[in-house]
Amino acid sequence: MEADPRDILIESLRAEIDRLQREMARLRAENATLRETMGQLQERLEQLERQAHRQAAPFRRDEKHRKPPEQHGRPGRRPGHPGAYRGEASPSSIQDVEILRSPAATSE
Repeated sequence: MEADPRDILIESLRAEIDRLQREMARLRAENATLRETMGQLQERLEQLERQAHRQAAPFRRDEKHRKPPEQHGRPGRRPGHPGAYRGEASPSSIQDVEILRSPAATSE
């Protein structure tokens, strides 16, 4: 006795439906994972964009490169350090400059 062609068609269609439902469930799970990853990446992008626009102190170091306050030194030169100054000009480099007044600028 041969199987009815309609029964064969029904069984093949049921198998196809089962396969498609399994694939749909897999794709939904993958979609949920991708949406979660996308949300995390968007938050990270917004954080980096805000950080790039903040320019309150561009010279400021990152937290990981900073010294703790107890390791900071006192400002200025250390005691006993020899001073540095320009000193006096040598007499040969001094020039006499005569300041002339304009005849039109007579306020006195």
